[in-house]
Amino acid sequence: MFRTSGYQPKPSGKPLSNPPSTLSETPDKFHQHEALHTAHVLIRTWEEFVLYTAYMNARPEVKAKCTAALEAMAEAYQAIGQEDM
Repeated sequence: MFRTSGYQPKPSGKPLSNPPSTLSETPDKFHQHEALHTAHVLIRTWEEFVLYTAYMNARPEVKAKCTAALEAMAEAYQAIGQEDM
């Protein structure tokens, strides 16, 4: 059985143990496009496999939190797309 009781993920504040080599590059339109595309994929995945499920329909208090997360992702997506590089 899958158990999550007591588990609270917390950001470590530490850098990635093996950061991608592109992390030190100067961002350009390509980097912006990649960030926008990845945000889109994550949003669609969240919608399809987390938010729009029978489990969420039966758990409105959990669905509200997941909807708030989706809205935050959508705001981030818009922010990435609106920047003029």
